Amino acid sequence: MKKILLLKGFSLVSLLLLTVIALGASKTETVLADKKTVTITAATGGEPKPFTYVNSKNQLTGHNIELLKAIFKKLPQYKLKIEKAKFESIFSGLSSDRYQIGVNNFAKNAEREKNYLFTDPIFKNF
Repeated sequence: MKKILLLKGFSLVSLLLLTVIALGASKTETVLADKKTVTITAATGGEPKPFTYVNSKNQLTGHNIELLKAIFKKLPQYKLKIEKAKFESIFSGLSSDRYQIGVNNFAKNAEREKNYLFTDPIFKNF
């Protein structure tokens, strides 16, 4: 039980940090200058469960998806749009600014760290 609570706590902090970093990019100046709602697009492959998955109603859900939605409810200046994409295209979409956030239980490695910001890991695969 203690491990699950700890995992949830780390996950919440990690995803919140990722969101703040992503939103703190160039979009912030647009919001301040125009006072318009800025759409932030998050991409996910829709797996692995329980982090992200498609439920029986064909809707994206999971721990990370629901957490991201909850964070954006507190940020009225931003509108969240979540797209399901092929896993291979998420990183190229982030690089081209088609997506501003990637949500998918990504493994962090040296090559990816050169180009993308990562949160601290919330668990370790053995």
